[in-house]
Amino acid sequence: MNKKVLSVAGLLLGGSLIAIVGTPMSVFLQTTPGSPQAETKPFDRTSLEARVRKEKAKGARSVTFPAPLVEYAEGISLDDALSQTTVAIAGVTEKHSRQVDSHTIGTFYRLSILETLSQPTPRSCCLPKDEDLPGDLPQLRADETYLVGMGGTISLEGIEVTVKEDFGALLPGDRYLMFLSRSASGKLSGSGIGPSGVFKINGGGRLESIAKKHKLARELEERFQSSLTQLNEHIKNRRR
Repeated sequence: MNKKVLSVAGLLLGGSLIAIVGTPMSVFLQTTPGSPQAETKPFDRTSLEARVRKEKAKGARSVTFPAPLVEYAEGISLDDALSQTTVAIAGVTEKHSRQVDSHTIGTFYRLSILETLSQPTPRSCCLPKDEDLPGDLPQLRADETYLVGMGGTISLEGIEVTVKEDFGALLPGDRYLMFLSRSASGKLSGSGIGPSGVFKINGGGRLESIAKKHKLARELEERFQSSLTQLNEHIKNRRR
């Protein structure tokens, strides 16, 4: 298969840390009968709109499409993650799904930042851009950010369209440890590590990954017994 880093990758997950895997998108020409060939215009039959119209013609009232295959930087080490991302304790208050381009649904999770444990050295590249934050989302308080991820549910062509959310395990009322890439204002956040960069904080401060086992989770378990307290002590020692 061919790897293709889409423009939406920078919006969703902070630039160069991810790739969306698939075959090149097929773009077909749609012509109006009797019109000159020069007036032909592209029609992408792989777009969400085209796929929904096809299902609507069959009588469907709701459709579920598989999520795109996304390659996150799951092999990143803990020390690299601490150097490159903002590490924060956060809670989820609400979420809003939007169509972010012709092929992609994204969900914006409103996070309340309860505590920031560490921040990376400021950098200008590979960060989400504030201008990519939809203007119709509810305004944030100073201690909040929107985390954006793949998938969600929207209404399109009168049909309920669902794509599985990669951060679908995030639930209001729970606390999470998150490794985030944040925009200049801090209002928009992504995670090039993907779900592997999110850990639920269980009773006693134990960290539980919301994703399948991966390098970062194994390292936290081996070095700190998946303890938030021990990790926080390590972070404080790094700053000394």
